[in-house]
Amino acid sequence: LPKSLLGPKTIKEDNETFIISPNPSNYEIYLTKEDDYQVIDFNGRTVISVKSSQKIDISDLPPGLYLIRNKNNVTKILIKN
Repeated sequence: LPKSLLGPKTIKEDNETFIISPNPSNYEIYLTKEDDYQVIDFNGRTVISVKSSQKIDISDLPPGLYLIRNKNNVTKILIKN
């Protein structure tokens, strides 16, 4: 691949990304990076919002698919059992 495709943007994205575990989950999820996060349902509603955290309690959410978004708009899919 050309270096232009592997330049600073790739490095920046690596610094902004995060991993959710466990996924799927029933109670709590842990994130690899402390950040501000939103849990968004598939209707686009923010159902949980946390500041400077690496842990989110999802026990009150109904089972389904959700999006987790950090303040840099990096978004991952969460499965709630």
